[in-house]
Amino acid sequence: RRPPRSTHCISSAASDVYKRQAMAQCADQLRQLGIKTFIVPEAAAILSKGGATRPKIDKDKEKAVKFQINLLKLQMALEDTLMDIGSDFYPEDSVIILCDMGTIDASVALTRELWDALLDETGWTEIQLRDKRYDMVIHMVTAADGAEEYFKQDNAEPRREDIEEALKIDRRTRHAWVGHPSF
Repeated sequence: RRPPRSTHCISSAASDVYKRQAMAQCADQLRQLGIKTFIVPEAAAILSKGGATRPKIDKDKEKAVKFQINLLKLQMALEDTLMDIGSDFYPEDSVIILCDMGTIDASVALTRELWDALLDETGWTEIQLRDKRYDMVIHMVTAADGAEEYFKQDNAEPRREDIEEALKIDRRTRHAWVGHPSF
């Protein structure tokens, strides 16, 4: 029996090639089982490759919030588009959408005060962004936590954090997903 349609979010604090390799291997395994599988790219990487750089919070809070709003709009559009393609083009098949990052991950780049301002400005809620969009969350812990020899600063776009910063981001990301029913 095939698994029910579902959306899975694979979330990782420090973006790196190992996470992308694991996602690609997971997708390959699912496809070998006959499950239609899509991978949603990380919106921040798309923006970075397009030349858009995230404003520093301490330099311009308003621009930092606006950037995160646009990042979230892009992330949701990518996810929604692949969900639509999955359901419209493959109505009889099981479809799994693997997300490089999830919407709630955007909260990690802002202070609590600025995240609340973003939610107020957009009308979104944490419940919508965290719990309602994904059926399951898998948090892949950064290599900076226990596998330091595999952590490389030069293998990830658009981030370049050191081990200490990667650990901090990892903890904040993990905390952001707490409350999701399938975390």
